[in-house]
Amino acid sequence: MPRKMIKTQLVEVNKSKKHGQGLFVLKAVKKGDRLYRLKQGKIISYSEVKDLSESEKNHLDRVGEDKYEIIAPPGCYINHSCEPNTVEKNHFGYALRDISAGEEITIDYDRVAYLEKPFICRCGSKNCRQHVSGKDHMTNQQTFNLAKKFLGKKVEVVIDRPLGSKHPDYDLIYQLNYGYVPGTRAADEEELDAYVLGLSSPVKKAQGKCIAIIHRLDDDDDKLVVNCAPDRVSDEEISQAVDFQESWFKYEIIRKKK
Repeated sequence: MPRKMIKTQLVEVNKSKKHGQGLFVLKAVKKGDRLYRLKQGKIISYSEVKDLSESEKNHLDRVGEDKYEIIAPPGCYINHSCEPNTVEKNHFGYALRDISAGEEITIDYDRVAYLEKPFICRCGSKNCRQHVSGKDHMTNQQTFNLAKKFLGKKVEVVIDRPLGSKHPDYDLIYQLNYGYVPGTRAADEEELDAYVLGLSSPVKKAQGKCIAIIHRLDDDDDKLVVNCAPDRVSDEEISQAVDFQESWFKYEIIRKKK
């Protein structure tokens, strides 16, 4: 892909001293700054891998059982480091520390990549682990397995993003009270998130029945759907309620089996 097509105000692709090409910041950024957005790549099955080009095979990530993603730019150009300067969360890359202009962006593959084959690391960092094996391919099931334990049960949710509030990092207004289940730990090492239905005003805490799970097919950040009202809510109504955020992802609604 031509370099000019993936150059933004903050990042560009250039030759890397680490490996092949890499992603670099064009100007100095501060810790916590959002650097780039990861675009959804094409999802294929294992039987289709043999038909890919060598370049596509080199930019392949396992995202589930018999599901692989051909990583799209700019993500396919980001190299590994055992001391990364960037972390990826919810399809965005954020600076872990202040990064100087012209510095290469790096992430830790052991935290985000589902590698088919481990490789010897030559990242050059002081604390290099010498070996990169990638994230356990089953990790993307951990949050889902945790969420299933709450189906049909009463759940208390701490609301850290109340109805009508703005997302701290990008242009998104919460159309529901949104928070987390205290005392839990999901695959992203944070609490299990939850959408809260049945409330018409912002609150700090809520208690209701977990009626469903938003199971993301292209991410490991599943969400509970907690209803504080006695009314039954259809799958269509849930989809409409969470569309303000879930429209960025592919997902399915999981209910408790009768």
